Amino acid sequence: MVKVTSTDTDTPTLHLVHEMWDSMIKKVKSALYYRHQWLREDPTRVSLDQDIEITNERVKCLKRYFLDEEEMRKVNTEFANFSDGRGVFDDYDSLNDRCIVDTNLCG
Repeated sequence: MVKVTSTDTDTPTLHLVHEMWDSMIKKVKSALYYRHQWLREDPTRVSLDQDIEITNERVKCLKRYFLDEEEMRKVNTEFANFSDGRGVFDDYDSLNDRCIVDTNLCG
């Protein structure tokens, strides 16, 4: 059985796009505000992307899973693209995930 979804309607939907964007912008601003507030609370804190210990642990974790040197290079490239929001990671979902993905998954 095939489910057909109606996409050509006379129902106004532009407001739904604006609501989605407003929601996304609020989430990003909230995450950025929390991050900056957390950093300001203690001058010894550094952001996760500048924390050498976290970087080293991420590298060790990835090396355990990707033993082949070429495959590891691809993983590093993909991680860098995700971190910078480049390539396939410049879409809404990927940029949103950067704010909510658990950075301690490999802990």
